[in-house]
Amino acid sequence: MCGSSPEGDLLPVQRKDLLEHKALFDFLGFNGKERVRLCESFWNFDRDGNMEISFREFRKGVGVSANRYVKNHFLRSDGSDDGTLSLGEYVICSWNFCTIEPHDFPSHTYFGYVTGDEDSGINIDTMLHLVDEATGILSGTNEFGNKEMNLAAGNVVDHSKNREREERAIKKVASADGKVHMKGFVEYAKKHPFLVMKTINFQTNFQEATLGGAKGWNRLTSKRSELLKGKLKFIHGDKLVEWIGKRCGKDYTKGDKHKELPTQEDTAGSNYVVRE
Repeated sequence: MCGSSPEGDLLPVQRKDLLEHKALFDFLGFNGKERVRLCESFWNFDRDGNMEISFREFRKGVGVSANRYVKNHFLRSDGSDDGTLSLGEYVICSWNFCTIEPHDFPSHTYFGYVTGDEDSGINIDTMLHLVDEATGILSGTNEFGNKEMNLAAGNVVDHSKNREREERAIKKVASADGKVHMKGFVEYAKKHPFLVMKTINFQTNFQEATLGGAKGWNRLTSKRSELLKGKLKFIHGDKLVEWIGKRCGKDYTKGDKHKELPTQEDTAGSNYVVRE
């Protein structure tokens, strides 16, 4: 019916969810249709109906694999560290990732979520693994990846020599501690853009699964920089959950909180279990 409320077809418990998160939606700038549609994606992801999204429900809902990058994104959005995303955490998680501007992609975002800590570095052997995972260039399992790397580093077709060549290239951008930090990673990624396609693909899937694609997020994306005022350009989920919660009068960090995020070697962490 023309002019009807976007909440008209919702169940009473769903309307209650919207009302309880009104301050959050207002702060982030969601209009009525956008907040209903985002909540509907949460309810659809929540297969068991317990009003929380497990990691398995999250990746199946978004349509991505359970790789280190996606898992770290999930972990850093879980402000309460209870292994699941509540509706509030999910709203912040969705908004934070789906409104990142293209010119802020993909190197800074990818680095932060791969390491779990944007101030740490990536070991050289881990970098080599990420290169092969993205392109198959070291093992020769991905013909397209081979072509992409050849464009960046010359016409090399001998896979047995690729690891040695890429290890030299990675060591050139590594710091004195033998790790690749943000600056070096961005430099390397400029010559190997296929390395960070995972970030772009994840955002595309996430946007599509929530507000129907990039167009559905355009209005909110345009307001992101104004809201964050340039201070939090590359802020990741855990800090953002706390920052937004304070401004909305809601503590999203309650729960069994651990002191540190999982390391890049063990994403699950000995003290942190993601509920599959």
